[in-house]
Amino acid sequence: VVTFFMCIIWGFAFIGTYDNLSDGSETMSWLPGTNGLVLSLLVVSMFWTYNVFTGIIQAVVGGSIGNWWYEPESVNACCSNASRAPLVRALTSSFGSICCGSLLVKPIQFFKNLMAICCFANNSSGVLHNPKQHHREKSSKEDRGGRK
Repeated sequence: VVTFFMCIIWGFAFIGTYDNLSDGSETMSWLPGTNGLVLSLLVVSMFWTYNVFTGIIQAVVGGSIGNWWYEPESVNACCSNASRAPLVRALTSSFGSICCGSLLVKPIQFFKNLMAICCFANNSSGVLHNPKQHHREKSSKEDRGGRK
């Protein structure tokens, strides 16, 4: 729910920024050459904020399940300390790690998944390309061929 409203607010901000940068003319004339940079930074901020929200939710759910697993009697109500403590921890001491992970790890995962899709599309046999497996197969074939 929070992420949905954040997306709507971001959409209004993007449209307002684009409208302000374009200034009603055919070319965007705020600072020549920087309009694309501003809009790109807005897209990155949307992606980053979405992933920060996702990371906070994952930390809270994981902490709550951990509390339930090790101390099931402490989880007796919706707003007990066992469910409040992970939220406080995620928004205080773990917040920096969540933000850093959202900025660095998520784009790496995105490009890894994109490369897997590209390799799947380019491979005629329909099997994803695994470089380590390919290297093992290549070296085992060379070893069988008399190479020592």
